Amino acid sequence: MRHIIPALFGTLSLMAAPPEPFSVLDMEAGARKPVKSTVQTVDYFVNVPTAIKKKTPFLPGAWNYNAIVDLHGRLQTEDPFPLEKLTMLIPKGEYGFKTFLLRTYAPIKDISLKADALRNNQGNIIRKENILIVRIAESIDYPAANILIPAEMKNIPDKTLAGFAILVNIPEDVSPGIYSTQVTITADGLSRQLPLNVRVPDFKLPETDIPMGCYIPYYASDQGGKEGRWAAKDYTEARQNSYFRT
Repeated sequence: MRHIIPALFGTLSLMAAPPEPFSVLDMEAGARKPVKSTVQTVDYFVNVPTAIKKKTPFLPGAWNYNAIVDLHGRLQTEDPFPLEKLTMLIPKGEYGFKTFLLRTYAPIKDISLKADALRNNQGNIIRKENILIVRIAESIDYPAANILIPAEMKNIPDKTLAGFAILVNIPEDVSPGIYSTQVTITADGLSRQLPLNVRVPDFKLPETDIPMGCYIPYYASDQGGKEGRWAAKDYTEARQNSYFRT
């Protein structure tokens, strides 16, 4: 089955039609939603020498998004060293979700994150339309909630800690193997590349008879009841089929 992310709203502007897991995301609407910026006064990369930090306007870091409680309060990670690569394992017909952070060491402008098509040693290709890079930001409209918005950022202050996610869709007809590409992070005319390796095993996950995904609200916003407050107001019962395919 496909895992759609219902609690993170993000529109997709691609030349080709977006794959099913991305088609529900409205990034244009997400770009208009107010979000908070996180400024971290305590240095995130405590193990990196100061001399190295003075030579770069930003550093990428690992981020175990699902394991962190009080996300924008503690801002911790199990790996306080710069991120060197991204790895994912995604079965055919599914999509993967990988998170990482950027910490700035100077005011910077015009951050963008791009990735090209994934390729393996046999010449097989997973087109770049199947890769989506977004920013994970804390919502102002929905306190203590995060939303997906476009990854690009215009003006970023010093000591900013920004979270990002890369979503990779694996079509059902893809050959198994290890696929690779580069994620290019550009800011102020400077670029840094992160290798991205995706292993596609030679099997498919079984279908389920219940909605499943990375995030599942207790109830849609118009279902009422005690737990209805946890769902965003535009996550309605009528839109369930847009978020889940079972």
